Amino acid sequence: MKDTLEIIILLLSGVALVLLIIVLIEFRKTIQKLIEFLAKTEQTIIPIIDDMNAAVRNIKEITEDVDGAVGDLRSVTTAVKGLAGQVQEASDMIGQTILKTRSSIHGVKAGFSAALGLLGKNLFKKGDTGYDGE
Repeated sequence: MKDTLEIIILLLSGVALVLLIIVLIEFRKTIQKLIEFLAKTEQTIIPIIDDMNAAVRNIKEITEDVDGAVGDLRSVTTAVKGLAGQVQEASDMIGQTILKTRSSIHGVKAGFSAALGLLGKNLFKKGDTGYDGE
């Protein structure tokens, strides 16, 4: 009976050993497939990472260009504000000049009217020239 038990144990050990070998072979195949998958993934990911790095560089350049454009726009805005102030000053000066010119024109008109009135009055006056002769 002892011999039979030893034979059964030996047979079970052999079956367990064969099963272990089969499992190890399958495990090795799985590891190989995993290594191949990781290699393919790496080959796929590297160009994507390079593209992402290029995109980040492009975004950085665009940001710098936008910063420069904003600075230029600020300069233009400042120049336009200065020009607007100068135009306003010129407009005020022109307005004052027009007002003074209108006042002068009204004064000249009044002077001409008065002179023509006196001239007409003196021309139509009989006998009196307004000159004493002395």
